[in-house]
Amino acid sequence: MTPMKITQIMLAEGFGGAERHFVDLSLSLADRNYQIQAICHSKFAHQDTLSQHPNIQVTPVRIWGKWDVFAAKHIQNAIAHFSPHIIHTHLARGAYIGGKAAKALNIPSVVNLHNYVNLKYYGNINHFIAATEDQKNYLKKQAIASEHITVMPHFSLLPAVPPKPLPEHQPIQFMALGRIVKKKGFDVLIRAFRAYLD
Repeated sequence: MTPMKITQIMLAEGFGGAERHFVDLSLSLADRNYQIQAICHSKFAHQDTLSQHPNIQVTPVRIWGKWDVFAAKHIQNAIAHFSPHIIHTHLARGAYIGGKAAKALNIPSVVNLHNYVNLKYYGNINHFIAATEDQKNYLKKQAIASEHITVMPHFSLLPAVPPKPLPEHQPIQFMALGRIVKKKGFDVLIRAFRAYLD
């Protein structure tokens, strides 16, 4: 039986939570003998990690933005050559360009949500993977039908680190890392910590 072929698309340069999920998901699927085409930005930091796996074909793309028609055509041609069973995209740029390619090539498409997105770039996506029930509810409020949404929490291949026991009578310390933007939920975190202290 021919193994399933999946195109994964991540067109961001940096490396945060969404990019970590793209790498870990690609590696996990490849470990299960799926054939993976990993389309990523030419400056994506973890191309080497992906290309070391025998079941992953890395396709780096130099891309300037969603409007880059040359990169979009290059991506569509690379997908057509790989001939996947499904296209799995990440983030708005990947969803926009990957969704258009999927529609043109008549290949089903799915997107992983990594936050509460403006859906204007997701018009050609067939199915949404929400990381939480709350993201699913958000999609439903945006008129996405339940049958086009699957809830699947994100995971990481990073090994768990056991917490160190706290010394008794030590004052509580509070630390959070992330960008201070609404979608990261620092307002919720601060209110929760205030409730904990009260």
